[in-house]
Amino acid sequence: MIFLPLGELSRILTIAVQANSEVKTAEGFIVTEDRQFLLDVSQSTVAIGVQKTNFDPNLIRIQENEIFIESTLYQKWFPVELSFDIPGLMLTVTAKENLPIQSKIDRSKKTISENETSHLQFMNFDTPYSILDKPFVDQTLQLNSNKKSNSQVQSSLQYTTLLSGDFLGLKTHFIANGSDQKNLENYRFSMGRDDPEGNLLGIANARTFSFGNVNLPSLNYVNRPTSLGRGGFISNKPLSRPSRYDSQSFTGDLLPGWDVELFQNGVLIGYQTSNDRAQYEFNDLPLYFGGNDFRLIFHGPTGQMREERYRFMLEDSMVLPGETYYSLGAVQFEDGRKRTLMQIDQSLLTQLSTTFGIVANDVSSVSNDINTTGAYRPNLSYYNLGLRSYLDSVFLSADGILTSDEGSLGSLSLKTGFWNSSFSISHAVLENFISEDFLPSDDLENERSKARFDTFVFKMPFSLEGTRSHLTSGQVNYDVSAKVSAYIKSISITHRLKYLHSPGLNSTSGELQVSSRVGRFQIRGGLTYEIEPISRTTSIDLNGNIRLNREFNFTQSISSQMQSNESRLELGINKEIGEYGLGITTGGTNLGEQFVGFRLNIGIGVEPRRSKLYTSAQSMATTGAVSALAFLDHNLNGQWDADEDLLPGVGFRVDGGMSPIRTEDDGVALLTHLPTGQRINIGIDRNTIDDPQVSPFIKGVRLLPRPGKIAEVNFPFIRTTEIDGIISIDNGVETKPASDIQLELVEFSDKEQVVRETSTAFDGYYILDEVPPGKYILRIESEQAARLNIAVPDLKVLRILPHSNFINGLDFILKRYSQKADDVIENQPLLISPELNTEMEDLYFVILGSFALERSFEPLTTKLVQLKIPYVVNQFSRPLKVFRIQTEFETEALAQVFMETLTTYEYSFGKQEDVGKIKIFIGPYYSENELQKEKSVITAAFPNVKMKMTSNVESLDMNEIAVGGFNSQKEATDFASVIKKYNFNDITIQKRPNKQWKSP
Repeated sequence: MIFLPLGELSRILTIAVQANSEVKTAEGFIVTEDRQFLLDVSQSTVAIGVQKTNFDPNLIRIQENEIFIESTLYQKWFPVELSFDIPGLMLTVTAKENLPIQSKIDRSKKTISENETSHLQFMNFDTPYSILDKPFVDQTLQLNSNKKSNSQVQSSLQYTTLLSGDFLGLKTHFIANGSDQKNLENYRFSMGRDDPEGNLLGIANARTFSFGNVNLPSLNYVNRPTSLGRGGFISNKPLSRPSRYDSQSFTGDLLPGWDVELFQNGVLIGYQTSNDRAQYEFNDLPLYFGGNDFRLIFHGPTGQMREERYRFMLEDSMVLPGETYYSLGAVQFEDGRKRTLMQIDQSLLTQLSTTFGIVANDVSSVSNDINTTGAYRPNLSYYNLGLRSYLDSVFLSADGILTSDEGSLGSLSLKTGFWNSSFSISHAVLENFISEDFLPSDDLENERSKARFDTFVFKMPFSLEGTRSHLTSGQVNYDVSAKVSAYIKSISITHRLKYLHSPGLNSTSGELQVSSRVGRFQIRGGLTYEIEPISRTTSIDLNGNIRLNREFNFTQSISSQMQSNESRLELGINKEIGEYGLGITTGGTNLGEQFVGFRLNIGIGVEPRRSKLYTSAQSMATTGAVSALAFLDHNLNGQWDADEDLLPGVGFRVDGGMSPIRTEDDGVALLTHLPTGQRINIGIDRNTIDDPQVSPFIKGVRLLPRPGKIAEVNFPFIRTTEIDGIISIDNGVETKPASDIQLELVEFSDKEQVVRETSTAFDGYYILDEVPPGKYILRIESEQAARLNIAVPDLKVLRILPHSNFINGLDFILKRYSQKADDVIENQPLLISPELNTEMEDLYFVILGSFALERSFEPLTTKLVQLKIPYVVNQFSRPLKVFRIQTEFETEALAQVFMETLTTYEYSFGKQEDVGKIKIFIGPYYSENELQKEKSVITAAFPNVKMKMTSNVESLDMNEIAVGGFNSQKEATDFASVIKKYNFNDITIQKRPNKQWKSP
């Protein structure tokens, strides 16, 4: 059974049904108000319209703030069909009738997308590093008391401390564990930085560097990733690039008592518990063609759970054209061994790159006994040269490796994908070659062939992998494994079967892993067994978790090791939610051992805006956090000022998923447990904003969280307005509503920047919603204006202030003519070319107006060009009384903020002529009426700004638009009557000497 959140799914599909988990009801209507919906969980009844029926109460569950219903019920009650892609975590909804969301999508196709709007983008946000910051701390304390059969009680106190944060301008990480018997057993630390843009360490252009306990990557066929040594590492490889060209490794902290499950494309492929170094390691996981979606699901000892997601594409491992990637590192291990690694990847062609790597191992300072050094020889170095090529759906690679003791390896590999399958094959030829992949022995390998096939069998992922090893003695070994996975009624099952063959020895073993989470119940378990040489079960593990309420859960664990004939039972009650985690466990073994344990875990951080200590039962030091401030930005500077309103109740989305956290009365929300090492998007959940006039000024931020650091991010909101009206068309005979007229609201300063688009309905009605403050031009889309022969595509210049109300009833009557503009002009014998009137002493000119500012007559000249009417602009000087507004500020910083706002939104029609230290002059204005209008505009937007009006008489350059000339006054008058039809006003006719005419 698959249970769906009734309220949330209905909200997404815009079905007007709301769920109330407290009273166990849901009500509303389906598509239309005459189809009322009422669900009563307590009575197991549902009423749709006038029909009331009963349902199986086992098909509905109530959890936290939601009512979950089984998917078949949802399809029965609502007009939808549902299909599920469990591995891909995808729900497909097919509507049986037109849902409101479909109508909304159709309307949105006529409206500019938020992603295309300049003020609604995800903005890159870089969190600055601090010299000294308050760290995040995860502290775990565990008191254990054990009693074995016929022995005394033994008690021990263990602790683990994990700190992360900024120190000396670097991200810093420290972990230590110990006990009352041994104060400090081991510890690790690291310091460094990450920058996806590659701006670290000057000319090195590094994307990451670190020192302390660092992770060195693997070199194919040579070494595996390791974090055991202490040293340094630097690289300019993209942070989202796979760790190796065809595989990915995951390593990180795993506190005592925690375990982690690893899923690839929805398939459970790995499970680990915390080791003695408080780490987990999944090394060299193969990448397939298409998307490789990894999920790491962490489970805590008191029922905690968190998840990390990563996505890699096989083709992303290729080097971008023209790029060179490098990795350099050196470490020394605890036993004194040293390792140095260098790798350089260089693009040769678009789909061809080369790689060069060196790994140098030094163990001479430890011991001269080779047997103590495992796979290493003193001062042994590896030199690798490889080629990588990606052609359509085929990935090819070739490697050649030489060692300092004259060993060698050559290999070829191929990966390809077809339909829903992936296939890979490789072959390596060796001579006296040993490494971590080829361990030393008396009979070394001289050939190794591998093949792997992945596909789906009855929609279940299936993998088959085989390795053939040919040894120097001629012996041939085979290693074959098969894996099949399934997802059945919320249960994820993975079964592996492994077969080993060598002369005189055959071995077959298997492993079964199960994971399920339904409602309050969670089960994880495993079974290992052997088929040959002896048929037997080797181990059984079963872990269960039952959530009792929001804070507490009950855990049980059963394990049995058949070889040692030991079985273990453990029961626990845990507090997993809140300010701290607390667990009490007890149990015993079949060998007479009894034990009881107390565990306390707490994550500690300091919220920087409030300077308030924040604690959590969940781990915090391994994750990132954001302190989000939501406020109404009156002056549009993106920063919160003391007189600006804070917004409570605002919700957020993290990478598309809804966060339950809301801003409190101080406008602050602390978003914790964010994934690190990858950029994420944090946006506004617009469904949490009640005021329709309040809109986010930015869609959200894109940032790179880092462990132990709380990024302080401002989310400014603006008060928007709404513009509506009716568009009609006058065709000379009648005036009627204009339907499907395409309207554009564009920036006044950049007419290519469309802010909003809409079209008129059948009755000519239009609406432009969520219009932010600014100065705009409302116009008809130019191609449609020309096609419909509408003379004036620009309708009105609008200025929207931060406190503007709705603009209702902005109506326009468009004029359409039966003849095209070109025909009108061609059929008028009034316009005489100056070349035909050279002998006339005087001509008559039609004057369309005089203007002090050039931009004032730009709309007129634009229309003249459209109508192909020649004109001339004459300049002359005229004394004119000029007004200006002088503003005063206490500091230059305030004046600068005012200037930036004024420039951005153009509150003044004039130009800023002088910016003094604390004075700004705005103008000029050419009438007292214009001056007073502008004064009221500034007062409304900036009530605290002091203003002073000045005036004086100046000699200004005027601009005159003249059309002509004509032989007689009658010809000029007749032309003026024609041109008036195109909305030219203030027309005068003047007789002037012929010499004034200049053809434009």
